Order: sequence, then structure tokens, then C-alpha cells
Amino acid sequence: MAIKKNIKLDKKDYLRALLCDTQPGDCPIIFSNDGLYINLTEHDRVCNDSLSFNPVSSFLKKIVNPNLDTSISVEKQAQAKKKQSSPFGYCIVKDAFSQRHLSLIHPRSQINYSEFYKNYSSVITLNTLKSNFSIRYPRKVANSFFLYENNASEKYKGEDIETTKDELMRKYSSSYFTYGGFNRIYKLFQSKMFINFEKRFSVMWMLDVSHCFDSIYTHSVSWALKNKSYIKKHVTHSNQFGQELDTLMQRSNNNETNGIPIGSEFSRVFAELIFQRIDCNIESCLLSEHGWANNKDYAILRYVDDFIVF
Repeated sequence: MAIKKNIKLDKKDYLRALLCDTQPGDCPIIFSNDGLYINLTEHDRVCNDSLSFNPVSSFLKKIVNPNLDTSISVEKQAQAKKKQSSPFGYCIVKDAFSQRHLSLIHPRSQINYSEFYKNYSSVITLNTLKSNFSIRYPRKVANSFFLYENNASEKYKGEDIETTKDELMRKYSSSYFTYGGFNRIYKLFQSKMFINFEKRFSVMWMLDVSHCFDSIYTHSVSWALKNKSYIKKHVTHSNQFGQELDTLMQRSNNNETNGIPIGSEFSRVFAELIFQRIDCNIESCLLSEHGWANNKDYAILRYVDDFIVF
């Protein structure tokens, strides 16, 4: 019999994002970030286990996380972290006639993504609560999730219990953030809200943004958070949230400004920040130019880049 457990998460454990947000959800079953997470969180203990050369530690310092390399200056550590990287592209089956192209980000860039969450998670959630259209948006950093486990008497049949594996399982949740709205679009179609809209409105359109992530201009995230003219005047202020996010996304994708890597939850959060501004502009325009009020004269629902218009 399955037991439902409420698993508490450490909100300060920003590297937890490596397990849920920085890699595509559709990865081969033989691949995961478990080892990366364990080696980073247990780096000091692993390094102190032996005075001999440790290839894992050396790889982490030189390639993955230069902040661990105490043999170089802080300035060189920062430069190494900001070096551009190339995502690994691969395809999965989309339907009977097409494939979907996904990108696996370099581990160094994935760590940078995680550190960005650490520094700006509250700013992210502040800017994803503006839209009245979005039905999937980060609401707050997750502090718990439910885990269904078999009865303990059935689970532990042997004498040896792999505590590391069990502990790692408790680090997992579906995402770094708790989401408002619907975590799967099929749940929308089963909801009372959708059924009520179908009863109220006689016409419904379903549309999506073609090649959405491939077409996103990275600078537009700054324009979405502040107006375009303001950003152009203050473009040198690298400490701005939008500017840092823009640069971070470029560095993880060969310094490209046209298009963002496809597949990770981090990319969906990036896109959500832009779409939130688009939603607000659409609602404002319909009200000011046509006098149409949301949820009265029309209703628009957006799930990432999919729109439903009543």
C-alpha cells in the first residue's frame, strides 16, 4: 500500500535546481544530474578523503565550478565562470511525423543557473505574478512536496539500506518553484473554470507561438522587466536583474542572442518573464482601445506559449 508523505525541502539548497530545473525533462533514462549534485554538495568531504590526485575534484575545479579552484585568483574564477559554453543538442520523438530538438546545458552553466535562482528567486516570483492570463507561473520557492512510497515493510527487505539514494530522492521535487495555476495543461480541460468558459462564450480559439524558444531575443527579457528606452540608457549597469539574466542565457548558448536553449524549466521561466509583459500589454490594449474587459467580454488563458481565447 502506498503511503503519502509530505517531504520538507531545504529552501537554502539552491543546487537542488540541478535535479529539476536546469536539464531537460526528456533526458535518456541512463542520464541524470544526480552525480553532479552529489559531487558538488560533498566536494569538501570527498577532497579530504585522500591526499592523492582526485580526478573528480580536478574536473570540478577546472571545468565545472571554477569557484572551487583556490589556486587561482577570485578575478580569474569569475572570468572562468562567465566563459561561454555550448549546449549538447539532441532529438526526441514529438509525434509520428516530427522530432523535437532539445538542449542539454554545460554543467558550468547549469550551476550558474542555480546560483541565479539563489540570488534572484524572489525577484523572479515578483515578476511572474503580474499576468491575468497565465495559468502556469512560478509562485514561490518550493518548501515541500508529496512523495508516494511503498509500505516500509515491503520497501526494506534487505539488511543494507542505500541511505544516500534515499536521501537524494528526498531532494527531488517536480520543480524548484511552487507553481500557480496548472502544472499540466490537460488539468485545465478538466477544470470547472474551463467548463464555465465554454458555457459562457460561444467561440474558442487555440493557438501557439511558432518556434517560440528558437525565436526569443535574449535582450527582450530586460525590455519586458523595464521599458526598452530605459534599458538602452542604462545598458552598462550589469547588476540589473534583467541584464544578468540576459547575459547568463547568452553565455550558456554560445553567446547567441537569438533563441534560447529548449527543454529546461529554467528556459520556461525565462520565457514566462517575457510573456507576462506581453499579457499585460494585450489586456491593457484591449481595454483602452476597444473597451473590452478581461473575464467579461473575453477570456484569455496562456500555458507557457499556448493560448486559449474565448
